[in-house]
Amino acid sequence: MSNTALEKIHKQIKDARKELIEYPPKGFDWETRCHNTADILIPWLCNISSELSDFVISTLNSPSELRNAWNTTKNNLGEKASPLLKEVDSLLKKESILLRYISGDIISSLVIDFLTSNFPDHKLVYNGKSDYPDLYINSLDYGLLSVFSRKAVKFGPALKDNRPVRVPDGLEVKTCRGRLAVDCHHPHIGLHLVFLFDFIDGKAKVDDILAAFLRTSNYRKSKRRTTATTVKYSFNGDPFVSLLS
Repeated sequence: MSNTALEKIHKQIKDARKELIEYPPKGFDWETRCHNTADILIPWLCNISSELSDFVISTLNSPSELRNAWNTTKNNLGEKASPLLKEVDSLLKKESILLRYISGDIISSLVIDFLTSNFPDHKLVYNGKSDYPDLYINSLDYGLLSVFSRKAVKFGPALKDNRPVRVPDGLEVKTCRGRLAVDCHHPHIGLHLVFLFDFIDGKAKVDDILAAFLRTSNYRKSKRRTTATTVKYSFNGDPFVSLLS
């Protein structure tokens, strides 16, 4: 599976060669850098994908498992349950209301936390919620990038607080429930990881973990319904390859 996935990713990077050559700054050799990132990340992601799946599922299902254990304990105690135990029961019922609203952002945070915690020497670093890509390898050299400025005329790669933003050689993480369909504010060229999940009868399950190197042509621009509507870009699962064995 690792070799198949890596071969497909490398082909997608080659297909993006023209766009990577034109991607600023000139002469940065983004194509080689993207191939190197794929060589590092894809085999590793294939190796840990099952563990990642188990971690997210066990975390998402832990509240229901806790309630099952609590109900067993409470039933065994019967009428002997103390006021404190009854208060715990009441608090758990209230907490369950919050758990109904678990969002993709929360699951993305779980995925990112697992990846950054388990990558060798912790060199896979989170880039911040508002910056692209979500993750980058901090042992790579980005010293030649210009320093980020809000007054910059051109939108492109930069160093923001010593973090590389808008670079194509990192990893963007997306989570999808039920089917692979993503909306975002900009088309991001680069390696993407998609965590596909669902809830069945209140239990979380992972449908797949997939990867692809996307270029601008993989995105579809949505039409504005009003002049005030933000333009969105979307992509589907066609370019993606499964990392689960």
